[in-house]
Amino acid sequence: MSLCIEEKQDNKAYLKDDGRIREDCTFEQLLGLYDKYKQLGLLKATGQLLPALFSKAYKTKEHHDRFVGLLNEDIFRLDERTEAEGLLSKIAESILLNRGEKPVLAFHIYGWLYGGAERVLTMLTNELSKRYTIIIIAFGPVVNTSFSLNTNIVFVPILGDHYADGIDRLLRLLLFLSPNIFIGNNNSIPDLTRIYPILSEIGIKTIANCHEYYFFPHNNNFLCQFATNKNHDLAYADAVVYLTNFSAEAYGLLNHNGVVIPNPNTFQEQETDLYNPEGKTIIAVGRFDDAIKRVDRMLRIFSMVLKEYTDSKLILIGPYDLSMGTPDGAEKSVGALIGELNIPEARIEFKGLQKDVADFYHDADVFLLTSDNEGFPMTLTEAGIYQLPSVIMEIPGLDDIIETGVNGFVVAQDDIEGAAKKISLLLTDKELRKKMSAKAGEMAKRFHITEVGKKWETLIDIILNESDDVVKEEKIRKHFLQKKYNEGIFCKKVIQEYEAFGRKIAQKALGK
Repeated sequence: MSLCIEEKQDNKAYLKDDGRIREDCTFEQLLGLYDKYKQLGLLKATGQLLPALFSKAYKTKEHHDRFVGLLNEDIFRLDERTEAEGLLSKIAESILLNRGEKPVLAFHIYGWLYGGAERVLTMLTNELSKRYTIIIIAFGPVVNTSFSLNTNIVFVPILGDHYADGIDRLLRLLLFLSPNIFIGNNNSIPDLTRIYPILSEIGIKTIANCHEYYFFPHNNNFLCQFATNKNHDLAYADAVVYLTNFSAEAYGLLNHNGVVIPNPNTFQEQETDLYNPEGKTIIAVGRFDDAIKRVDRMLRIFSMVLKEYTDSKLILIGPYDLSMGTPDGAEKSVGALIGELNIPEARIEFKGLQKDVADFYHDADVFLLTSDNEGFPMTLTEAGIYQLPSVIMEIPGLDDIIETGVNGFVVAQDDIEGAAKKISLLLTDKELRKKMSAKAGEMAKRFHITEVGKKWETLIDIILNESDDVVKEEKIRKHFLQKKYNEGIFCKKVIQEYEAFGRKIAQKALGK
């Protein structure tokens, strides 16, 4: 790799005419050059020197120890030097010393916690590790050990204050590893997207994997100010993956590198018929301490269902806060609303965060989702695995999963009465619920990891093997972009979202 730096003229003793490092440079010379570039703040230059330093470091124990210390200080920041040495050994064995055997895919995620993104990446990287060398980079240690990664996957934590210089250390690591493709997640976080133009300039291919609804940043008081910059940066990626057709088409109005690949199911298919004609349990799964999930709607819907079915039950699985106002900014708390609606304690259960939710799905009869917006709620396909028809409020893109009247019902946002009627219909018409349960199970099969993995492999192979950008774009569009929406309906939905965005900006400007 050629050094893309302004200092070439001052370092002719170390560089060839094409900017590449001379093979006869010593470890001490390279280390001195590295320190010089680091002091000058030349991030790309320091990262590009690391492979040469690595190749020299193994000649003596002293050089090896100094190189491990350098990596730990400037990238990992692990507590113990032995941890850094062990991590470098894994990286060397899997990637640096076996380059060329398999393409290297470097995934980045902000943290490895208990969320849906971690579950999805576990499934996806385990599947892709059959064909590719996988490294997962996270800002932080492994907090959740219940997601089991294959042993051939290398997990690299970047610790310390990632708010201060985490992106710079991530970039330095990528320059050291030089993966065939970098796959970034958490693309609504402002600083993370700036990595795509930089990697494009260097020649590292990239995929931006966007887990959120396209208009999610526009609806967030903090992120909305960065929405324009985000799309500018994503234009430099080789492909931008959205989870639904609507989000990909909305993004495609601005850039031409968008594709659609849904998330895989993270639960195993159920072979038996789980339909229970006498069941009256409604389940919701999510982070209910987030106002966007609109627990208030769930409570109002359920209070109406209770009037007809006094023995029905609502179970909420996930973190919650009964003192929280919902919707965002509301004065009335969730707990107060339960009391106001006279929902008996015996008919509603908040189960909190659960490591295993399978049994709850198994024992439920209808799934309910009332969020303001979602990207690709895994809970809908999980509910499908357990043959649960879903009643959801309309969010553009979720019609990829729920087909109203077939495997569930879609009602308008804030249509409390409509949602309650659909749930009551499912509890009343047992034959209808049985048919929808079967269709929900069929829907879930479309999102099996084998099917989703094939889509990712096709995308990766196109990016790796097609050097002509025009041909690459045509192939990606052919495989991944089939316009689903009527133009008039699509334009109406996009305009409605931008109008809501405009209202939010106006309210912010007025201090409301």
